[in-house]
Amino acid sequence: HVPPPVRTKVTDAGLALGDSPGIYDSVLVATFGGVTLELAKGTRQVHPIWMLLLALPLFVVQVSTILILRSGLDIDRPVYTRGDSQSAALLTLKLALVGVLYLTNFKPMIHFGERLVFLSNPLTWVEVAHYDPSRSAF
Repeated sequence: HVPPPVRTKVTDAGLALGDSPGIYDSVLVATFGGVTLELAKGTRQVHPIWMLLLALPLFVVQVSTILILRSGLDIDRPVYTRGDSQSAALLTLKLALVGVLYLTNFKPMIHFGERLVFLSNPLTWVEVAHYDPSRSAF
């Protein structure tokens, strides 16, 4: 017979994680003790470092892909050549694409800003319950 999991009272910290929180959000949630494992011995919190280690390969792949696409696999070639009309037109097109991406990704960027402010606020670390090593699974 497995005992029912121990539930602790969770209060709303006022941070919306959006419609589909991802691996990066799980690091933030684990920091404040929100990622738990249901074990036979009871509920245990997951240390944020484990979630960070799971997110790290994804981050490396994403940054590498962006850098490869940005450089066009030609690291030595300059991005913009002054005085070249074709280079200026290409730069204008790239800036327009950046603007379109900014507009389509505005909501996720605002959510990221909210998370950043939430983490950088010193009262967050005092008022919001966070990871408790005594309840750790590992």
